[in-house]
Amino acid sequence: MGITVNGPSGIDTASLIDQLVALEQNKVTKVQNTKATYQVQIDDYSKVKSLLSDIAAKATTLNQETSFDLFNATSSDDTIATITGGANAIESSYDLTVDHLAKAEKMISKDSLVTSQTAALSTFGVTPGDISINGTTISITGTDTIQDLRMKINNATDSNGNKLGVTASVLKLSDSNFRLVLSSNDTGDKGVAYKDLTGNVFQTMGIITDAAGDKGSTNQTIATQGNFQSAFDGLAAGATINYSGIDHDGNQVTNTYVKTSATSTIDDFLAQVKSTFHNMVDVSIDSTTTPGQLVIKDNVTGASQLMLNTLNAGAAPQTVTISQSGINGAGVMTAGSNSYFNIDGLFMNSASNSPDDVVTGVTFQFKKASTTSSTTVGLSRDVTSIQKKVQDMLDSYNAFLKYVTDATAPKDPSNSSSKAGDLASDMTITSIADQVRNTLHTQFNLFGGNTTSLSNLGITSDAQTGTMSIDSTAFSKAVTNNFDEFLKIFVTNGVSDNKTLAYGRSTDTTKSGKYTIHELDANFLQIQVSGSSTWYTSDARMGDVVHFSDGPANGLSISSPSGLLSGGDASFTYQKGLGDLLNGLIDSINDSTSGSIQTHQDSLRSMMSDADTKISDMQRSVDAYKQRLTTQFSQMEQTLNAMKTQSANMLSSLGSSSS
Repeated sequence: MGITVNGPSGIDTASLIDQLVALEQNKVTKVQNTKATYQVQIDDYSKVKSLLSDIAAKATTLNQETSFDLFNATSSDDTIATITGGANAIESSYDLTVDHLAKAEKMISKDSLVTSQTAALSTFGVTPGDISINGTTISITGTDTIQDLRMKINNATDSNGNKLGVTASVLKLSDSNFRLVLSSNDTGDKGVAYKDLTGNVFQTMGIITDAAGDKGSTNQTIATQGNFQSAFDGLAAGATINYSGIDHDGNQVTNTYVKTSATSTIDDFLAQVKSTFHNMVDVSIDSTTTPGQLVIKDNVTGASQLMLNTLNAGAAPQTVTISQSGINGAGVMTAGSNSYFNIDGLFMNSASNSPDDVVTGVTFQFKKASTTSSTTVGLSRDVTSIQKKVQDMLDSYNAFLKYVTDATAPKDPSNSSSKAGDLASDMTITSIADQVRNTLHTQFNLFGGNTTSLSNLGITSDAQTGTMSIDSTAFSKAVTNNFDEFLKIFVTNGVSDNKTLAYGRSTDTTKSGKYTIHELDANFLQIQVSGSSTWYTSDARMGDVVHFSDGPANGLSISSPSGLLSGGDASFTYQKGLGDLLNGLIDSINDSTSGSIQTHQDSLRSMMSDADTKISDMQRSVDAYKQRLTTQFSQMEQTLNAMKTQSANMLSSLGSSSS
């Protein structure tokens, strides 16, 4: 029923009802605003969770030693060689000479054999069948062309799904001359193994000389005509052997050997000759075909300039001849070869021009061979990059701290327009910030030393804001002076006084501390916190690995071969690094089931649900109140209107009577 505004009562009943209802609706609005505040706080905690996750991610980059394997590389001549440092590298310097660069093998089929790239190979005398490349079989049919052969080789994979390590291409020399080129993808003297299993595809095309895969290449070999062993044995102490020659690549070599005593063996002379030729030859004394003959064999296969031009044992010249010429096979465009190099006087060779297995953590890059020029390459700690990694983590912490500071800021009593932060007086967020702050101020002193905290690295906290920063000079000094102590702040580690016992892994449950380990029997160890009387027995040994699942060492795994403790005790110090401490703390805070953030958000969501119920109940009450007011005022106006009508009728009747 509608309400008449300014009806018989003369009252603006609609406005009055709205004002009365608005007073009740304000109570609902207050609860709605409280609910909105809960949602804002839930969103704030989601942001905190994200900021903490960012700290954990940055901390993860600091919890492995390899994270700090950052180096500046130098080379006195980078046209010859350069160097890079990787995992487990150390600051170092190396004098390097590159005598010969590694080459990749390249093969080519016979000239003018294949006159059409669209005709079947069988029309050119090739008998189809199965070929083998590095042990993988490829079937060639009677209709396959040279282009089909190329595609089958390039598309073939081994049993593990890997490509065969060779690239096939077709070289067009003229409209009637097509040649297959097979290029090894890797350098080194091993090359590629080609075989004809059935048919004669590779043999007829001139890639190999027999079905087994011989490529027809030989190694240059030179030898003395006379008995050099006898000549050496006849030299008196102090006598010399002068020799000169040319190495594989045509470089001049010369040296003098001094027989230091009458009992000196020829092995010393053979070793000197080998090094004189840059370790690119094998040097021996023949004991079978021509006993006593000095034999020098080129280690690099194929065409060679290797020669010994002069060889004088004392005053007696020795005649030297080429006993076998080094040649490339008919199908060899380039013979594969290793790189030969000298590091700090030690001769080495590698299948690669970028050997990474010569020095732990170091990769050399050879650019140019020169037997007369050397270069010094070195690695020094890249302190700037290391500092940046630490700074990245601190930046994440500073961003978290600023957000918490702003969110928990109280209202400024001197500024009437200021507002308190969304999480002002929130003890949960304050506790979380304190836990993270305290972790960053942990003392890592179980291993001793002078570098046991972030403050020793020049990392300080601002007295007003709490934000952390790095003094670059102090940081650089700490990293440079004692890198091992620097690492122990960030990286979890375990060290024993028994060298047979090695740290393996640990979990968040493993407690830092000094332990004593005892071998109970062949299958079990025991561990206790040093000074404690409580022993905890390990799980059953699995080979050399022993795992503990009880006590403060819960989650610790070590390597200790059975019986090597010999019934005695070993001390073991275990210390969590800052990276693991932060990760463990933040994982627990951010845990989606029991973490403090999840628990607090669940509580806020519960209060939101209660607020929804309260809002619904209050809104129904307000709506009912409005309906009552509407009904009551409507009835009032109707009553007043009836009274007015009655009054008018009565006056009308009185008027009529008077008349």
